[in-house]
Amino acid sequence: MLQNTWKRIPRSKINPDYKIIKGTWVFKLKILADVTPSKYRARFYARGDMQTEEVEYFETYSSVVQWSTIRTLFTLILANGWATK
Repeated sequence: MLQNTWKRIPRSKINPDYKIIKGTWVFKLKILADVTPSKYRARFYARGDMQTEEVEYFETYSSVVQWSTIRTLFTLILANGWATK
């Protein structure tokens, strides 16, 4: 709340036609090699699986490369003697 990344809204101010989906806080402590705490992390995950298709969302997209594309790229790299990183 201090960083203004989110704000709390009372349920009474939410439109009753809207569906409230559940969420989960996940807290993690990052530690260094000598087992001293490095930093604390917190994330909030919304339960998107509770949404109804064609009502709350209409399409999904995930950018995933196909293996045929990777193999073609590696073939071009080898055939042309290009350097890769």
